[in-house]
Amino acid sequence: MIFSVDNFPFKINPVRKRFRLIFIPITIWLLVIVYFISKAGYIHLLPNSQQPVHDIQRQNAFATNPEDVTVEDYTADPAYLKLSTEYNDLREIDESSSGIYEQIFNHHSLSSVLGKLDLHDRCQLFFKNLLINDTNWYYDIHRNWRVNYNTDKFRDFKQARLEESRNQQERETEEVTSRKRISKEQNADIEEKIRKEYEGIWNKQVERTFTNWVSVFRIFNKCYVTDNNNTQTASVKRHISHQKKVLNSAGSTGNFASTESEDRTNVGDDG
Repeated sequence: MIFSVDNFPFKINPVRKRFRLIFIPITIWLLVIVYFISKAGYIHLLPNSQQPVHDIQRQNAFATNPEDVTVEDYTADPAYLKLSTEYNDLREIDESSSGIYEQIFNHHSLSSVLGKLDLHDRCQLFFKNLLINDTNWYYDIHRNWRVNYNTDKFRDFKQARLEESRNQQERETEEVTSRKRISKEQNADIEEKIRKEYEGIWNKQVERTFTNWVSVFRIFNKCYVTDNNNTQTASVKRHISHQKKVLNSAGSTGNFASTESEDRTNVGDDG
């Protein structure tokens, strides 16, 4: 019989038991990762996002903005203002963006990218800028994410903060004779405060690195792995077509021109 015990495909034996012991934890781990990514608000993609303006503009206090370009500059862009009326972002997530987006919009206007480039061109632009930023970029899965205080970077940071503390004390002291040597307890408190401040900055940098990694992974998947999915392709084309239509109707599209670095960088079928 098809459903007899002997023919049952999932009959428990030592081999299958070991397989299940390995497979089940891995499955749970993957589900946890997917849940974390979705809850952390990392699901964003320039070509296919239903809130492209909001995703592109994600910034945080520890992000380095492009030279001479601020968040106010981005939000004042006519393309941003026009598309903001089309897409109402109601997601309650922390503001965070891939540094590659910042690099792109340091050299290209928002309107020229969204108004002129199709999916393929946007994909090429993103990964060209990724390679321009780091030609040897890769997922460093063995990287140590713990804050390390035994580095020149921390020592320089600590020294700078101690200098600031001393200068502040001198400014607050009206008479030289009233200045007192800082006690060991005060020194310990100051150092602990410096360590916590440094750890906060470190954690923000780690968070930003993960944001970049997730962005690269998702965009690569959308651009080059699942790009033959007819349903997805049709949805992306409709979305990009609508973007261009909105910008054209507002007269917000600008001319797109690659930078010299982008022209020299080959990605995929460009090279």
